[in-house]
Amino acid sequence: MQELRKEKYDGLKTLFHNKCCPTFVYSIIEQLIPGVVYVDDQTVPSSFLIGTKSGIYFIAGEQHNRSFNDFIAGCYEKQTFLQH
Repeated sequence: MQELRKEKYDGLKTLFHNKCCPTFVYSIIEQLIPGVVYVDDQTVPSSFLIGTKSGIYFIAGEQHNRSFNDFIAGCYEKQTFLQH
């Protein structure tokens, strides 16, 4: 997993269009509130972790993505989702 560069956030809008997501997800993608987006691939992402600095997270994507699941499990164990 890698942090998505902010200049690529616009590309996520189509992936979340017409999906039921918490409001903060759209606010981070629109860069209205600070947050971070981790993806499995910078070019064609299929798994996402989107979070605020206050500790609210949204996880979406391919549920059988092994590397993504390992990343999430590691972050949970170490409690290091947003270490900026």
